[in-house]
Amino acid sequence: MAATARREELDEGHPLADLATALQAAGRFSEIELGRLAREDTAVLAERITGTPLADSELERLHRDSEGNPLFVVEALRPDAPTAAPKVQAVIAGRLARLSPPAAALAGVAAAIGRAFTADVLAIAAGLKEQAFVGALDELWRRGIIRAHGPSGYDFSHGRIRDAAYATLGPPRRRQAHLAIARALEQSEGAAAATVALHYENAGKVGEAVRWHARAAEAAQWLHAHADAVHALERALALTDDLPPGPDTAALQLRLLTALPAPLLAREGYSSGRIERVHARALRLVGQLGSDPEPPLVWSLALAALTRGDWDPAREFGERLRARAERDDDQVLWVESDYIRGIAAYWPGRLTEARDHFEAAMRRFQPARRQAHVLRYGQDPELIVRLRLAHTLWLLGHNDEAGRQRDLALTAASDSTHPYSRAVAWAWAAILALDRGDVAELRRHVQALGAYAAGDAPAQVWLPAQAFAGHLDVLEGRTAAGLARVREIRDRLAAGPAPAPGVPGVATRLLLEDYAIAGETEAGLALAGEALSMGRGAELWEAEIRRLRATFLMALGAPAEEIAAELKRALAAARRQQARAFEDRITETLAER
Repeated sequence: MAATARREELDEGHPLADLATALQAAGRFSEIELGRLAREDTAVLAERITGTPLADSELERLHRDSEGNPLFVVEALRPDAPTAAPKVQAVIAGRLARLSPPAAALAGVAAAIGRAFTADVLAIAAGLKEQAFVGALDELWRRGIIRAHGPSGYDFSHGRIRDAAYATLGPPRRRQAHLAIARALEQSEGAAAATVALHYENAGKVGEAVRWHARAAEAAQWLHAHADAVHALERALALTDDLPPGPDTAALQLRLLTALPAPLLAREGYSSGRIERVHARALRLVGQLGSDPEPPLVWSLALAALTRGDWDPAREFGERLRARAERDDDQVLWVESDYIRGIAAYWPGRLTEARDHFEAAMRRFQPARRQAHVLRYGQDPELIVRLRLAHTLWLLGHNDEAGRQRDLALTAASDSTHPYSRAVAWAWAAILALDRGDVAELRRHVQALGAYAAGDAPAQVWLPAQAFAGHLDVLEGRTAAGLARVREIRDRLAAGPAPAPGVPGVATRLLLEDYAIAGETEAGLALAGEALSMGRGAELWEAEIRRLRATFLMALGAPAEEIAAELKRALAAARRQQARAFEDRITETLAER
Protein backbone atom coordinates (compact mmCIF):
# COMPACT_ATOMS: atom_id res chain seq x y z
CA MET A 1 0.00 0.00 0.00
CA ALA A 2 1.31 3.48 -0.88
CA ALA A 3 0.08 6.56 0.96
CA THR A 4 0.90 10.27 1.09
CA ALA A 5 0.82 12.60 4.04
CA ARG A 6 2.17 15.97 5.07
CA ARG A 7 4.18 15.47 8.25
CA GLU A 8 3.71 19.13 9.18
CA GLU A 9 -0.05 18.50 9.35
CA LEU A 10 0.24 15.60 11.81
CA ASP A 11 -0.35 16.61 15.41
CA GLU A 12 1.49 14.89 18.26
CA GLY A 13 -0.20 11.56 19.08
CA HIS A 14 -1.80 11.26 15.63
CA PRO A 15 -2.63 7.55 14.92
CA LEU A 16 -0.69 7.65 11.66
CA ALA A 17 2.52 8.47 13.52
CA ASP A 18 2.01 5.48 15.84
CA LEU A 19 1.24 3.22 12.85
CA ALA A 20 4.36 4.34 10.98
CA THR A 21 6.50 3.69 14.05
CA ALA A 22 5.09 0.18 14.51
CA LEU A 23 5.49 -0.73 10.82
CA GLN A 24 9.04 0.61 10.80
CA ALA A 25 9.90 -1.58 13.81
CA ALA A 26 8.52 -4.59 11.94
CA GLY A 27 10.59 -3.78 8.87
CA ARG A 28 7.41 -3.27 6.82
CA PHE A 29 7.71 0.50 6.26
CA SER A 30 9.66 2.70 3.82
CA GLU A 31 9.47 6.51 3.76
CA ILE A 32 10.38 8.65 0.75
CA GLU A 33 10.64 12.34 1.57
CA LEU A 34 9.66 14.58 -1.30
CA GLY A 35 11.77 17.76 -1.44
CA ARG A 36 11.19 20.88 -3.44
CA LEU A 37 11.32 20.81 -7.20
CA ALA A 38 14.57 21.78 -8.85
CA ARG A 39 14.45 24.24 -11.73
CA GLU A 40 14.47 21.41 -14.27
CA ASP A 41 11.61 19.57 -12.51
CA THR A 42 9.65 22.80 -12.31
CA ALA A 43 10.04 23.11 -16.09
CA VAL A 44 8.70 19.55 -16.59
CA LEU A 45 5.68 20.15 -14.34
CA ALA A 46 4.96 23.50 -16.00
CA GLU A 47 5.09 21.97 -19.48
CA ARG A 48 2.70 19.16 -18.48
CA ILE A 49 0.24 21.72 -17.10
CA THR A 50 0.39 24.21 -19.98
CA GLY A 51 1.27 21.85 -22.84
CA THR A 52 4.14 24.06 -24.01
CA PRO A 53 7.66 24.73 -22.68
CA LEU A 54 8.14 27.97 -20.77
CA ALA A 55 10.59 30.59 -21.97
CA ASP A 56 13.74 30.80 -19.86
CA SER A 57 12.74 34.14 -18.31
CA GLU A 58 9.26 32.84 -17.43
CA LEU A 59 10.70 29.64 -15.95
CA GLU A 60 13.23 31.61 -13.91
CA ARG A 61 10.46 33.82 -12.49
CA LEU A 62 8.19 30.83 -11.79
CA HIS A 63 10.89 28.87 -9.97
CA ARG A 64 11.96 31.93 -7.99
CA ASP A 65 8.40 32.80 -6.94
CA SER A 66 7.30 29.24 -6.19
CA GLU A 67 10.66 28.20 -4.65
CA GLY A 68 9.95 24.72 -6.05
CA ASN A 69 6.71 24.21 -4.12
CA PRO A 70 4.49 22.12 -6.45
CA LEU A 71 1.24 23.65 -5.17
CA PHE A 72 2.49 27.15 -5.88
CA VAL A 73 3.68 26.08 -9.33
CA VAL A 74 0.31 24.56 -10.20
CA GLU A 75 -1.69 27.51 -8.88
CA ALA A 76 0.53 30.04 -10.65
CA LEU A 77 -0.09 28.28 -14.00
CA ARG A 78 -3.86 27.95 -13.77
CA PRO A 79 -5.72 29.88 -16.50
CA ASP A 80 -7.39 31.96 -13.79
CA ALA A 81 -4.11 32.40 -11.84
CA PRO A 82 -4.98 35.88 -10.47
CA THR A 83 -8.15 34.47 -8.90
CA ALA A 84 -6.41 31.25 -7.87
CA ALA A 85 -4.07 33.06 -5.46
CA PRO A 86 -6.64 32.87 -2.63
CA LYS A 87 -6.29 29.07 -2.70
CA VAL A 88 -2.58 29.34 -1.93
CA GLN A 89 -3.33 31.90 0.76
CA ALA A 90 -6.00 29.62 2.18
CA VAL A 91 -3.56 26.71 2.38
CA ILE A 92 -1.01 28.92 4.17
CA ALA A 93 -3.67 30.37 6.47
CA GLY A 94 -4.80 26.85 7.31
CA ARG A 95 -1.28 25.85 8.29
CA LEU A 96 -0.91 28.93 10.49
CA ALA A 97 -4.35 28.36 12.04
CA ARG A 98 -3.25 24.93 13.33
CA LEU A 99 -0.49 26.55 15.41
CA SER A 100 -0.85 26.87 19.15
CA PRO A 101 -1.19 30.50 20.40
CA PRO A 102 2.47 30.68 21.59
CA ALA A 103 3.75 29.30 18.27
CA ALA A 104 1.51 31.66 16.26
CA ALA A 105 2.74 34.65 18.26
CA LEU A 106 6.34 33.53 17.80
CA ALA A 107 5.80 33.19 14.05
CA GLY A 108 4.61 36.80 13.91
CA VAL A 109 7.71 38.09 15.70
CA ALA A 110 9.96 35.93 13.51
CA ALA A 111 8.23 37.31 10.41
CA ALA A 112 8.91 40.86 11.63
CA ILE A 113 12.63 40.01 11.81
CA GLY A 114 12.63 38.92 8.17
CA ARG A 115 12.80 35.82 6.02
CA ALA A 116 15.86 34.51 7.94
CA PHE A 117 16.61 34.88 11.64
CA THR A 118 18.58 33.39 14.52
CA ALA A 119 17.13 31.72 17.56
CA ASP A 120 19.09 34.03 19.88
CA VAL A 121 17.59 37.23 18.50
CA LEU A 122 14.12 35.72 18.26
CA ALA A 123 14.27 34.53 21.87
CA ILE A 124 15.14 37.99 23.18
CA ALA A 125 12.58 39.73 20.97
CA ALA A 126 9.77 37.30 21.83
CA GLY A 127 10.32 37.65 25.56
CA LEU A 128 9.24 34.04 26.27
CA LYS A 129 10.65 31.86 29.00
CA GLU A 130 13.13 29.31 27.73
CA GLN A 131 10.87 26.25 27.91
CA ALA A 132 7.95 28.03 26.24
CA PHE A 133 10.22 29.46 23.56
CA VAL A 134 11.81 26.11 22.72
CA GLY A 135 8.40 24.44 22.54
CA ALA A 136 6.96 27.11 20.23
CA LEU A 137 10.05 27.13 18.00
CA ASP A 138 9.97 23.33 17.77
CA GLU A 139 6.31 23.45 16.79
CA LEU A 140 7.05 25.91 13.98
CA TRP A 141 9.74 23.55 12.72
CA ARG A 142 7.57 20.43 12.96
CA ARG A 143 4.75 22.17 11.14
CA GLY A 144 7.08 23.10 8.28
CA ILE A 145 6.62 26.81 8.90
CA ILE A 146 10.36 27.29 9.35
CA ARG A 147 13.50 25.39 8.39
CA ALA A 148 16.66 24.98 10.41
CA HIS A 149 20.10 25.98 9.16
CA GLY A 150 22.91 24.98 11.46
CA PRO A 151 22.70 25.15 15.24
CA SER A 152 20.93 28.52 15.52
CA GLY A 153 19.86 29.71 12.08
CA TYR A 154 16.32 29.46 10.70
CA ASP A 155 14.24 30.79 7.86
CA PHE A 156 10.64 30.58 6.75
CA SER A 157 10.02 27.65 4.45
CA HIS A 158 8.53 30.03 1.88
CA GLY A 159 8.41 33.78 1.49
CA ARG A 160 4.62 33.70 1.27
CA ILE A 161 4.39 31.97 4.62
CA ARG A 162 6.51 34.71 6.13
CA ASP A 163 4.27 37.35 4.51
CA ALA A 164 1.15 35.66 5.88
CA ALA A 165 2.62 35.40 9.38
CA TYR A 166 3.55 39.08 9.30
CA ALA A 167 0.06 39.99 8.12
CA THR A 168 -1.40 38.46 11.30
CA LEU A 169 0.18 41.31 13.28
CA GLY A 170 -1.91 44.46 13.59
CA PRO A 171 -0.14 47.86 13.44
CA PRO A 172 0.35 48.16 17.25
CA ARG A 173 1.79 44.62 17.52
CA ARG A 174 4.01 45.23 14.50
CA ARG A 175 5.51 48.35 16.08
CA GLN A 176 5.97 46.48 19.36
CA ALA A 177 7.63 43.55 17.57
CA HIS A 178 10.02 45.78 15.60
CA LEU A 179 10.98 47.67 18.76
CA ALA A 180 11.71 44.41 20.59
CA ILE A 181 13.72 43.14 17.62
CA ALA A 182 15.77 46.34 17.38
CA ARG A 183 16.66 46.11 21.06
CA ALA A 184 17.46 42.41 20.69
CA LEU A 185 19.75 43.12 17.75
CA GLU A 186 21.55 45.75 19.78
CA GLN A 187 22.45 43.01 22.26
CA SER A 188 23.66 40.57 19.62
CA GLU A 189 27.13 40.54 18.12
CA GLY A 190 27.54 41.37 14.47
CA ALA A 191 24.10 42.89 13.92
CA ALA A 192 24.13 45.16 10.87
CA ALA A 193 23.52 48.77 11.85
CA ALA A 194 21.30 49.25 8.78
CA THR A 195 19.05 46.40 9.95
CA VAL A 196 18.76 47.84 13.45
CA ALA A 197 17.93 51.24 11.94
CA LEU A 198 15.17 49.74 9.80
CA HIS A 199 13.53 48.02 12.79
CA TYR A 200 13.62 51.23 14.84
CA GLU A 201 12.13 53.02 11.83
CA ASN A 202 9.30 50.47 11.59
CA ALA A 203 8.78 50.83 15.33
CA GLY A 204 8.24 54.56 14.91
CA LYS A 205 11.33 55.44 16.97
CA VAL A 206 12.69 58.15 14.67
CA GLY A 207 15.53 59.38 16.88
CA GLU A 208 16.93 55.88 17.34
CA ALA A 209 16.50 55.11 13.65
CA VAL A 210 18.46 58.23 12.69
CA ARG A 211 21.27 57.32 15.08
CA TRP A 212 21.55 53.80 13.67
CA HIS A 213 21.35 54.96 10.05
CA ALA A 214 24.31 57.24 10.80
CA ARG A 215 26.19 54.27 12.29
CA ALA A 216 25.31 52.22 9.21
CA ALA A 217 26.74 54.96 6.99
CA GLU A 218 30.01 54.94 8.94
CA ALA A 219 30.28 51.16 8.71
CA ALA A 220 29.50 51.22 4.98
CA GLN A 221 32.09 53.89 4.28
CA TRP A 222 34.84 51.95 6.03
CA LEU A 223 33.89 48.98 3.84
CA HIS A 224 34.06 51.28 0.78
CA ALA A 225 30.31 50.80 0.13
CA HIS A 226 29.91 54.49 -0.64
CA ALA A 227 26.47 54.14 -2.24
CA ASP A 228 25.19 52.42 0.91
CA ALA A 229 26.70 55.17 3.07
CA VAL A 230 25.01 57.87 1.00
CA HIS A 231 21.69 56.02 1.14
CA ALA A 232 21.87 55.62 4.92
CA LEU A 233 22.68 59.30 5.52
CA GLU A 234 20.00 60.51 3.12
CA ARG A 235 17.45 58.21 4.77
CA ALA A 236 18.44 59.58 8.17
CA LEU A 237 18.03 63.13 6.86
CA ALA A 238 14.59 62.33 5.49
CA LEU A 239 13.53 60.93 8.86
CA THR A 240 14.59 64.11 10.67
CA ASP A 241 11.72 65.90 8.93
CA ASP A 242 9.42 64.02 11.35
CA LEU A 243 11.25 65.35 14.41
CA PRO A 244 10.04 68.47 16.23
CA PRO A 245 11.54 71.58 14.60
CA GLY A 246 14.07 73.47 16.65
CA PRO A 247 17.79 73.91 17.31
CA ASP A 248 18.33 70.27 18.32
CA THR A 249 16.85 68.95 15.07
CA ALA A 250 18.74 71.55 13.02
CA ALA A 251 22.01 70.56 14.72
CA LEU A 252 21.32 66.88 13.98
CA GLN A 253 20.60 67.67 10.33
CA LEU A 254 23.82 69.66 10.11
CA ARG A 255 25.82 66.72 11.50
CA LEU A 256 24.32 64.41 8.87
CA LEU A 257 24.93 66.92 6.07
CA THR A 258 28.52 67.32 7.25
CA ALA A 259 29.04 63.56 7.01
CA LEU A 260 27.51 63.26 3.52
CA PRO A 261 30.22 64.81 1.30
CA ALA A 262 32.90 62.18 2.03
CA PRO A 263 30.96 59.21 0.56
CA LEU A 264 29.33 61.42 -2.08
CA LEU A 265 32.73 62.60 -3.31
CA ALA A 266 34.00 59.05 -3.63
CA ARG A 267 30.79 58.03 -5.37
CA GLU A 268 30.01 60.92 -7.72
CA GLY A 269 33.02 63.21 -7.90
CA TYR A 270 33.69 66.69 -6.61
CA SER A 271 31.34 68.45 -9.06
CA SER A 272 28.26 66.41 -8.14
CA GLY A 273 25.01 68.35 -8.15
CA ARG A 274 24.06 66.59 -4.94
CA ILE A 275 27.25 67.84 -3.30
CA GLU A 276 26.28 71.41 -4.20
CA ARG A 277 22.83 70.95 -2.67
CA VAL A 278 24.33 69.43 0.48
CA HIS A 279 26.71 72.39 0.81
CA ALA A 280 23.90 74.91 0.32
CA ARG A 281 21.60 73.28 2.87
CA ALA A 282 24.41 72.83 5.39
CA LEU A 283 25.48 76.46 5.12
CA ARG A 284 21.89 77.61 5.63
CA LEU A 285 21.77 75.59 8.85
CA VAL A 286 25.12 77.01 9.94
CA GLY A 287 23.67 80.48 9.53
CA GLN A 288 20.49 79.48 11.35
CA LEU A 289 22.39 78.08 14.29
CA GLY A 290 24.99 80.82 14.36
CA SER A 291 27.74 78.21 14.54
CA ASP A 292 30.97 77.48 12.68
CA PRO A 293 30.90 74.70 10.05
CA GLU A 294 32.61 71.52 11.18
CA PRO A 295 35.95 70.59 9.55
CA PRO A 296 34.61 67.89 7.14
CA LEU A 297 32.21 70.46 5.69
CA VAL A 298 34.98 73.07 5.35
CA TRP A 299 37.20 70.41 3.75
CA SER A 300 34.46 69.56 1.27
CA LEU A 301 33.94 73.25 0.42
CA ALA A 302 37.69 73.52 -0.14
CA LEU A 303 37.66 70.56 -2.55
CA ALA A 304 34.73 72.10 -4.41
CA ALA A 305 36.70 75.35 -4.81
CA LEU A 306 39.77 73.41 -5.97
CA THR A 307 37.66 71.55 -8.51
CA ARG A 308 36.46 74.88 -9.94
CA GLY A 309 40.06 76.07 -10.12
CA ASP A 310 39.51 78.71 -7.41
CA TRP A 311 42.91 78.31 -5.78
CA ASP A 312 42.83 81.31 -3.42
CA PRO A 313 39.40 80.56 -1.85
CA ALA A 314 40.54 76.95 -1.41
CA ARG A 315 43.68 78.13 0.38
CA GLU A 316 41.50 80.25 2.69
CA PHE A 317 39.43 77.18 3.55
CA GLY A 318 42.69 75.36 4.25
CA GLU A 319 43.73 78.15 6.63
CA ARG A 320 40.43 77.80 8.48
CA LEU A 321 41.14 74.11 8.89
CA ARG A 322 44.65 74.90 10.14
CA ALA A 323 43.28 77.32 12.74
CA ARG A 324 40.79 74.69 13.94
CA ALA A 325 43.54 72.05 14.08
CA GLU A 326 45.70 74.35 16.16
CA ARG A 327 42.82 75.22 18.49
CA ASP A 328 41.79 71.58 19.05
CA ASP A 329 45.29 70.06 18.74
CA ASP A 330 43.76 67.69 16.17
CA GLN A 331 46.48 65.72 14.35
CA VAL A 332 44.06 64.37 11.75
CA LEU A 333 42.92 67.88 10.93
CA TRP A 334 46.51 69.16 10.78
CA VAL A 335 47.22 66.60 8.05
CA GLU A 336 44.08 67.46 6.10
CA SER A 337 44.69 71.23 6.36
CA ASP A 338 48.21 70.80 4.99
CA TYR A 339 46.83 68.60 2.22
CA ILE A 340 44.31 71.29 1.19
CA ARG A 341 46.88 74.09 1.32
CA GLY A 342 49.36 71.93 -0.55
CA ILE A 343 46.91 71.22 -3.37
CA ALA A 344 45.94 74.91 -3.55
CA ALA A 345 49.64 75.69 -4.13
CA TYR A 346 50.40 72.68 -6.34
CA TRP A 347 48.01 73.29 -9.22
CA PRO A 348 48.99 76.94 -9.89
CA GLY A 349 52.65 75.87 -9.80
CA ARG A 350 53.82 77.22 -6.42
CA LEU A 351 55.90 74.10 -6.05
CA THR A 352 58.10 74.87 -3.02
CA GLU A 353 55.04 75.94 -1.05
CA ALA A 354 53.21 72.75 -2.12
CA ARG A 355 56.21 70.61 -1.14
CA ASP A 356 56.39 72.19 2.31
CA HIS A 357 52.70 71.46 2.99
CA PHE A 358 52.86 67.91 1.67
CA GLU A 359 55.96 67.15 3.75
CA ALA A 360 54.31 68.64 6.84
CA ALA A 361 51.24 66.48 6.25
CA MET A 362 53.35 63.34 6.05
CA ARG A 363 55.35 64.23 9.15
CA ARG A 364 52.11 64.56 11.12
CA PHE A 365 50.34 61.55 9.59
CA GLN A 366 49.77 58.72 12.07
CA PRO A 367 48.84 55.28 10.66
CA ALA A 368 46.80 54.57 13.80
CA ARG A 369 44.43 57.38 12.76
CA ARG A 370 44.02 56.24 9.16
CA GLN A 371 40.41 55.19 9.79
CA ALA A 372 39.52 58.66 11.05
CA HIS A 373 40.82 60.17 7.79
CA VAL A 374 38.82 57.74 5.66
CA LEU A 375 35.59 58.16 7.64
CA ARG A 376 35.69 61.94 7.90
CA TYR A 377 37.30 62.86 4.59
CA GLY A 378 36.81 59.82 2.36
CA GLN A 379 40.44 59.10 1.47
CA ASP A 380 43.75 57.84 2.82
CA PRO A 381 46.26 60.72 2.88
CA GLU A 382 49.33 58.51 3.08
CA LEU A 383 48.70 57.26 -0.45
CA ILE A 384 47.41 60.45 -2.00
CA VAL A 385 49.67 63.04 -0.36
CA ARG A 386 52.87 61.01 -0.78
CA LEU A 387 52.35 60.68 -4.53
CA ARG A 388 51.58 64.38 -4.92
CA LEU A 389 54.74 65.01 -2.92
CA ALA A 390 56.68 62.62 -5.18
CA HIS A 391 55.53 64.48 -8.31
CA THR A 392 56.29 67.86 -6.72
CA LEU A 393 59.79 66.74 -5.70
CA TRP A 394 60.49 65.43 -9.21
CA LEU A 395 59.40 68.74 -10.73
CA LEU A 396 61.72 70.55 -8.28
CA GLY A 397 64.60 68.37 -9.45
CA HIS A 398 64.88 66.03 -6.44
CA ASN A 399 64.62 62.83 -8.43
CA ASP A 400 65.93 60.38 -5.82
CA GLU A 401 63.67 61.64 -3.03
CA ALA A 402 60.75 61.68 -5.47
CA GLY A 403 61.37 58.00 -6.21
CA ARG A 404 61.56 57.19 -2.50
CA GLN A 405 58.25 58.91 -1.76
CA ARG A 406 56.63 57.20 -4.75
CA ASP A 407 57.80 53.79 -3.52
CA LEU A 408 56.53 54.48 0.01
CA ALA A 409 53.15 55.46 -1.39
CA LEU A 410 52.89 52.42 -3.67
CA THR A 411 53.91 50.09 -0.85
CA ALA A 412 51.17 51.61 1.31
CA ALA A 413 48.75 51.24 -1.61
CA SER A 414 49.54 47.54 -1.97
CA ASP A 415 48.69 47.06 1.71
CA SER A 416 45.66 49.36 1.67
CA THR A 417 42.09 48.12 1.96
CA HIS A 418 40.66 51.40 0.62
CA PRO A 419 40.12 50.93 -3.14
CA TYR A 420 39.31 54.56 -3.93
CA SER A 421 42.57 55.84 -2.39
CA ARG A 422 44.51 53.10 -4.17
CA ALA A 423 43.00 54.15 -7.50
CA VAL A 424 43.94 57.80 -6.94
CA ALA A 425 47.45 56.68 -6.01
CA TRP A 426 47.79 54.73 -9.26
CA ALA A 427 46.54 57.74 -11.24
CA TRP A 428 49.21 60.00 -9.74
CA ALA A 429 51.90 57.37 -10.11
CA ALA A 430 50.94 57.30 -13.81
CA ILE A 431 51.19 61.10 -14.04
CA LEU A 432 54.66 61.00 -12.50
CA ALA A 433 55.72 58.24 -14.92
CA LEU A 434 54.32 60.27 -17.85
CA ASP A 435 56.33 63.36 -16.95
CA ARG A 436 59.46 61.28 -16.29
CA GLY A 437 59.05 59.47 -19.62
CA ASP A 438 59.09 56.02 -18.00
CA VAL A 439 56.80 54.03 -20.31
CA ALA A 440 57.13 50.67 -18.52
CA GLU A 441 56.16 52.20 -15.17
CA LEU A 442 53.36 54.18 -16.82
CA ARG A 443 51.93 51.02 -18.37
CA ARG A 444 51.98 49.17 -15.04
CA HIS A 445 50.10 51.90 -13.19
CA VAL A 446 47.59 52.47 -16.00
CA GLN A 447 46.76 48.77 -16.07
CA ALA A 448 46.14 48.77 -12.29
CA LEU A 449 44.02 51.89 -12.60
CA GLY A 450 42.06 50.41 -15.50
CA ALA A 451 41.25 47.24 -13.54
CA TYR A 452 39.67 49.35 -10.79
CA ALA A 453 37.91 51.71 -13.21
CA ALA A 454 36.33 48.74 -15.02
CA GLY A 455 33.91 48.49 -12.10
CA ASP A 456 31.55 51.10 -10.75
CA ALA A 457 34.23 53.78 -10.47
CA PRO A 458 33.52 57.49 -9.87
CA ALA A 459 34.12 59.96 -12.67
CA GLN A 460 37.33 61.33 -11.15
CA VAL A 461 38.86 57.86 -11.54
CA TRP A 462 37.09 56.58 -14.65
CA LEU A 463 37.83 59.59 -16.87
CA PRO A 464 41.60 59.70 -16.22
CA ALA A 465 41.72 55.90 -16.60
CA GLN A 466 40.15 56.23 -20.05
CA ALA A 467 42.50 59.04 -21.06
CA PHE A 468 45.57 57.10 -19.94
CA ALA A 469 44.34 53.99 -21.75
CA GLY A 470 44.09 56.08 -24.93
CA HIS A 471 47.62 57.36 -24.34
CA LEU A 472 48.88 53.77 -24.13
CA ASP A 473 47.13 53.10 -27.47
CA VAL A 474 49.13 55.96 -29.02
CA LEU A 475 52.39 54.68 -27.51
CA GLU A 476 51.70 51.18 -28.82
CA GLY A 477 50.95 52.28 -32.38
CA ARG A 478 47.15 52.40 -32.29
CA THR A 479 47.44 56.09 -32.96
CA ALA A 480 44.09 57.04 -34.47
CA ALA A 481 42.04 55.12 -31.92
CA GLY A 482 44.17 56.39 -29.04
CA LEU A 483 43.99 60.02 -30.12
CA ALA A 484 40.24 59.79 -30.55
CA ARG A 485 39.86 58.35 -27.06
CA VAL A 486 42.02 60.95 -25.34
CA ARG A 487 40.46 63.79 -27.33
CA GLU A 488 36.96 62.68 -26.41
CA ILE A 489 37.79 62.64 -22.69
CA ARG A 490 39.60 65.98 -22.85
CA ASP A 491 36.76 67.67 -24.75
CA ARG A 492 34.25 66.32 -22.27
CA LEU A 493 36.24 67.69 -19.34
CA ALA A 494 36.90 71.05 -21.00
CA ALA A 495 33.22 71.57 -21.81
CA GLY A 496 31.74 70.76 -18.39
CA PRO A 497 32.46 70.73 -14.68
CA ALA A 498 35.51 68.78 -13.58
CA PRO A 499 35.01 65.68 -11.42
CA ALA A 500 38.11 66.50 -9.36
CA PRO A 501 40.76 69.24 -9.03
CA GLY A 502 43.07 69.53 -12.02
CA VAL A 503 41.60 66.67 -14.06
CA PRO A 504 41.00 68.91 -17.14
CA GLY A 505 44.67 69.96 -16.91
CA VAL A 506 45.79 66.31 -16.73
CA ALA A 507 43.73 65.40 -19.82
CA THR A 508 45.11 68.41 -21.69
CA ARG A 509 48.68 67.44 -20.77
CA LEU A 510 48.05 63.91 -22.09
CA LEU A 511 46.53 65.08 -25.37
CA LEU A 512 49.41 67.49 -26.02
CA GLU A 513 51.89 64.65 -25.48
CA ASP A 514 49.91 62.44 -27.87
CA TYR A 515 49.79 65.16 -30.55
CA ALA A 516 53.58 65.44 -30.26
CA ILE A 517 54.05 61.66 -30.58
CA ALA A 518 51.62 61.41 -33.50
CA GLY A 519 53.08 64.42 -35.34
CA GLU A 520 49.74 66.25 -35.23
CA THR A 521 51.49 69.61 -35.17
CA GLU A 522 48.64 71.94 -36.13
CA ALA A 523 46.24 70.36 -33.65
CA GLY A 524 49.00 70.42 -31.02
CA LEU A 525 49.75 74.10 -31.63
CA ALA A 526 46.07 75.01 -31.32
CA LEU A 527 45.65 73.02 -28.10
CA ALA A 528 48.83 74.47 -26.58
CA GLY A 529 47.50 77.98 -27.14
CA GLU A 530 44.22 77.05 -25.51
CA ALA A 531 45.96 75.31 -22.61
CA LEU A 532 47.95 78.41 -21.68
CA SER A 533 44.78 80.32 -20.82
CA MET A 534 42.44 77.57 -19.61
CA GLY A 535 43.55 77.34 -15.96
CA ARG A 536 41.89 74.34 -14.19
CA GLY A 537 45.22 72.69 -13.40
CA ALA A 538 47.01 73.29 -16.71
CA GLU A 539 49.09 75.98 -14.98
CA LEU A 540 51.16 73.24 -13.36
CA TRP A 541 52.52 72.30 -16.78
CA GLU A 542 52.95 75.82 -18.19
CA ALA A 543 56.66 75.36 -18.87
CA GLU A 544 56.14 72.01 -20.60
CA ILE A 545 53.16 73.32 -22.58
CA ARG A 546 55.28 76.22 -23.87
CA ARG A 547 58.15 73.87 -24.72
CA LEU A 548 55.80 71.62 -26.69
CA ARG A 549 54.31 74.69 -28.37
CA ALA A 550 57.82 75.67 -29.48
CA THR A 551 58.40 72.18 -30.95
CA PHE A 552 55.11 72.42 -32.86
CA LEU A 553 56.20 75.82 -34.22
CA MET A 554 59.51 74.27 -35.29
CA ALA A 555 57.75 71.45 -37.11
CA LEU A 556 55.57 73.96 -38.94
CA GLY A 557 58.57 76.04 -40.02
CA ALA A 558 57.81 79.12 -37.92
CA PRO A 559 60.38 81.93 -37.81
CA ALA A 560 63.36 81.22 -35.55
CA GLU A 561 62.74 84.30 -33.42
CA GLU A 562 59.17 83.18 -32.67
CA ILE A 563 60.41 79.77 -31.57
CA ALA A 564 63.18 81.31 -29.49
CA ALA A 565 60.72 83.67 -27.80
CA GLU A 566 58.44 80.77 -26.88
CA LEU A 567 61.30 78.75 -25.45
CA LYS A 568 62.40 81.81 -23.49
CA ARG A 569 58.91 82.09 -22.01
CA ALA A 570 58.98 78.37 -21.22
CA LEU A 571 62.30 78.80 -19.40
CA ALA A 572 60.96 81.78 -17.45
CA ALA A 573 57.89 79.78 -16.39
CA ALA A 574 60.04 76.83 -15.24
CA ARG A 575 62.30 79.13 -13.22
CA ARG A 576 59.35 81.00 -11.71
CA GLN A 577 57.87 77.67 -10.55
CA GLN A 578 61.33 76.31 -9.72
CA ALA A 579 60.45 73.31 -11.91
CA ARG A 580 64.03 72.16 -12.43
CA ALA A 581 62.97 69.03 -14.33
CA PHE A 582 61.17 71.11 -16.96
CA GLU A 583 64.00 73.67 -17.00
CA ASP A 584 66.48 70.92 -17.90
CA ARG A 585 64.18 69.66 -20.64
CA ILE A 586 63.81 73.14 -22.12
CA THR A 587 67.58 73.60 -22.04
CA GLU A 588 67.95 70.34 -24.01
CA THR A 589 65.43 71.58 -26.58
CA LEU A 590 67.35 74.85 -26.92
CA ALA A 591 70.56 72.88 -27.48
CA GLU A 592 68.94 70.78 -30.20
CA ARG A 593 67.93 73.82 -32.29
